Amino acid sequence: MTKKTIEQQILEQEARLARLRKKKDAELTQIKIIVGALMLNAAQCDSELAMTMHNYLSSTASDRDKERLQETLKELLKLSTNSKNQPQAEPDADGWLNQG
Repeated sequence: MTKKTIEQQILEQEARLARLRKKKDAELTQIKIIVGALMLNAAQCDSELAMTMHNYLSSTASDRDKERLQETLKELLKLSTNSKNQPQAEPDADGWLNQG
């Protein structure tokens, strides 16, 4: 069996670290997608949340992202002005929503 040089070992560990960072980034992206989907779903039932999301996205998103979010921003604004679209739940002390 040939012994690896220190340089080879360093390169292997750097490659392993790069793979782990890529995996971590992918997991973070999945979490963002899930949270975003849940928030958009909740905004369909809560006009106040829809307005908050619209205002936040409108004020913080880059111009490029605003172009991508154009239809979503329109939908959030529409939901925020719907009087039938009122909050259905209140958060408890731990921040969880209590239904009904």
